Amino acid sequence: MSNEIGRHHSPVAGTGAGAVAVTATDGHVDVDVDGHGCAGVLLDAEKLDCYRLAVAFQPLAAELVAKAGYNLRDQFERAALSIALNVAEGAARRSGRERRRFYEIARGSAAECGALIAVLQARGLVTPEAARDARHKVVRLVQMLSKMQARLR
Repeated sequence: MSNEIGRHHSPVAGTGAGAVAVTATDGHVDVDVDGHGCAGVLLDAEKLDCYRLAVAFQPLAAELVAKAGYNLRDQFERAALSIALNVAEGAARRSGRERRRFYEIARGSAAECGALIAVLQARGLVTPEAARDARHKVVRLVQMLSKMQARLR
């Protein structure tokens, strides 16, 4: 099943230059630029299981903080987003030292999410089952990021 999730057109009116169509199909994202298509072409991060898990964690993160106040919700959403963004930026770097630094930041953000999950549970804002599921994903992210860092030493 294909579902168009966004379309952007170039500011050059009437020419169609720069038109970008993004479609999601069974969890895969395809991009078509000016009708030339980029389907099957992946960014470096998109090849990483860790990145895919970090992206898959985003809806769960948003759901977990639905009942939280602004500050807790904002902190959790920023930390969760930071995992995916730092993995992506690290994967795009050519230097192993730079990649390791971004993966270290992502790992710290994942650990922060773990602490925030504990706070949410302690405040009664999430069920034990939801906290357990989220914590499992966060622990897996930390493990993956630790292994990625170790390979770059």
